[in-house]
Amino acid sequence: MASIQKDLSATLTGSPLNAPIQGKVAVVIGGAGAIGSAIATALSKGGATVAIADASPSSSEVWSRIHNMTGGKGRSIKVDLTDSHEIESCFQAVHDEFGAADIMVHAAGIYVRKGLLEMSAEDWDQTLNINMRSFFLCTKAAVQQMMPKGEGRIIGITSGMGVSGRARSSSYSASKAAMIVFAKSIALELANTGITINCIGPGITDSPLMRNANTEEEMRQSEQKLGRPIGSPENVVGPVLYLLSEATRTVSGTTVWMRVPG
Repeated sequence: MASIQKDLSATLTGSPLNAPIQGKVAVVIGGAGAIGSAIATALSKGGATVAIADASPSSSEVWSRIHNMTGGKGRSIKVDLTDSHEIESCFQAVHDEFGAADIMVHAAGIYVRKGLLEMSAEDWDQTLNINMRSFFLCTKAAVQQMMPKGEGRIIGITSGMGVSGRARSSSYSASKAAMIVFAKSIALELANTGITINCIGPGITDSPLMRNANTEEEMRQSEQKLGRPIGSPENVVGPVLYLLSEATRTVSGTTVWMRVPG
């Protein structure tokens, strides 16, 4: 068995499925959240310089924890993810300190669980602004840095609710649907630039965001429907590394589903 594992490891070393992230500059939007911090940790372990951008005051603590774990290079940046000037300043700060971004992962999001008649216009705007407007702003800022390099990878964390919808989840579902179609459209604009943009749909994930939006009974029902335990934030790392690998250099405008939407 040890010999088989050794041979397999040697085979995969030169595999196009390996994500060549050593020395890359990565910006993880929402990097202080459960999924974002799991992705940032994996990228840092892989040798990337990682900037985690988040509105949370705990972002510096999250980066400190990641740095202590990986010894990697990077920083945290506290930023209003809906403000175009702050996003531009964030990416400029990354460029000035580490160089142009090679990777941008958008893992920021909020989930307002309200029905139509109880949802306010402010609830709707806040969800669309943080989930979708920020994806647009961060994609634009990242592409501006990637264009001169002639390469780059952009990944957005979406949801199956953007395809199937869900009761009392219209703003979240609409924002995630918008992310999917936005990525398709921008992929067409970026054809032949060397920059790819894709989404990942993790399915229900055990995170504070989902725990806050669902009752314990709903979480149990989701687990029963899946026929397996609810996914962890760390489960999202694999698809991220796949979309950063040489094997997906020409894959753009698609969504990698970790669970069939519905």
